[in-house]
Amino acid sequence: MEKQSPVPNSALVTTCEPPGSSIEELVRQRVIRLAELIRKDGAAYPLTPSLVNLWVEVFVEARIAPDRIKAAFDRAERQLKFWPAPAEVLGFISAAKDNSAEEAAARKFDEVRRNISLHYHPDLGGWRGPRISEPTRRAINAAGGIAYLSECSGDNLVFARKRFIESYLRWDELEEGRFLLREGEVANLLAGVAKNMSVERLLEAPKVIEPKVQP
Repeated sequence: MEKQSPVPNSALVTTCEPPGSSIEELVRQRVIRLAELIRKDGAAYPLTPSLVNLWVEVFVEARIAPDRIKAAFDRAERQLKFWPAPAEVLGFISAAKDNSAEEAAARKFDEVRRNISLHYHPDLGGWRGPRISEPTRRAINAAGGIAYLSECSGDNLVFARKRFIESYLRWDELEEGRFLLREGEVANLLAGVAKNMSVERLLEAPKVIEPKVQP
């Protein structure tokens, strides 16, 4: 195979294969920009059409939203000193997603605590607030239950918050994994369980049933 020589990066937009989507054009432009920032021997990092097309192919196959691609390349420009593999930039997307999910779970915990202070009245029958979604209900139970969260403080509250966040994140992972199951008996079984444990059925009762917390 004939080895390709680097060409001026400014010419790569026209020498590469024509973009078939906005994602391809975005990745192509950001790779060229990254090469201008991560310099080699005083010049922009040398690129070839094949190298740029390889980056485009990796990101297109990953099926990532444009805003997340932009955020990943922005972070790469700030942090990287040497030319990366595509997987390194993709890793920035995964890290950002994990951080975003954990921040959302932490905000949900704070919201739950506020709602408990407003809507939980043990002397009036317990929970008097709005319906609780399935992932939130499971996370509350993992943390110890509504009654426990209404009273705990200090280190107990720190650990309850940790359990809540872990449970909330696991629900997201299970939801993502559900779409990866192959068709067959396992998928049908899980679908039946999900149907029987729907949010509406679990929350038919006028109040939340509190689990027993072990001392």
